[in-house]
Amino acid sequence: MPHYPALGSLAYQALQAAGGSLAQPELAAQLGLTAPGSAELVGQILDRRFLCARGQVSLWEQERPWPPLGERIVVLDVEATGGRPLEDEIIEVGAVSLSADGAYQEFTALNDPGRPIPPIIVGLTGLKRSMLAGAPPLSETLPALHAFLNHSTLVMHDSGLDLAFLTPRFARLNLVLDCAIVDTLLLARTALGNRRRLGLSSLARLYDAPGGRHRAISDARATLHVAKQLYFTLAGGDGSTLASLSAFTPATPTKRHSRRRSPQEAS
Repeated sequence: MPHYPALGSLAYQALQAAGGSLAQPELAAQLGLTAPGSAELVGQILDRRFLCARGQVSLWEQERPWPPLGERIVVLDVEATGGRPLEDEIIEVGAVSLSADGAYQEFTALNDPGRPIPPIIVGLTGLKRSMLAGAPPLSETLPALHAFLNHSTLVMHDSGLDLAFLTPRFARLNLVLDCAIVDTLLLARTALGNRRRLGLSSLARLYDAPGGRHRAISDARATLHVAKQLYFTLAGGDGSTLASLSAFTPATPTKRHSRRRSPQEAS
């Protein structure tokens, strides 16, 4: 039986508002499903975020810890002057950390690239040269960022380019990341299939992620929200770690910082 992400989002909102489980007939009515047999159908069309048992529907996130016990998740986003890791410069980093004990932290820093900001990047991020004047150079930011990221499950959306920027710059300072890498784009491909638009903007809309876009910290917050939804879509109630669902080493950058991507992944 196929699943319907938009319908799942409505069911998720209904269960969040209820603060607990709903009877299948009640949830079906809230979803506008009134045909005979709709109550039974609800349990078949919802994805693995939902626990359907004994005529009730609830959310696995209400039953299982997030992040999984023993796992510290850090979500990272990078903004740069362009999409060429060797020629362009990082102008902003943003990261959020969520520990198994519920501790939440944020890391954000602007960096002066020592060069003009291309108009397309100004239009995309709102970051102007005057806003970066006086900010520290990236070399002063990287040690603190490395300490924030290290020994975590590191989550990014379409991670290839961000890592292509960061890895050699860490290496120049003799800093090596010891992290499991999880890409929410790959999780989304597994959870939702290749026929959907899988860019962060589209996933943020699908899962009602809070905040704006194209600033590093707001994108990191949105990615954390998306990662949670994708985790429970894939893991359900089996207690897997996030890292075990999608750990990989990207070979080449796939993201273009001007956001010129394929139509499927651009929005």
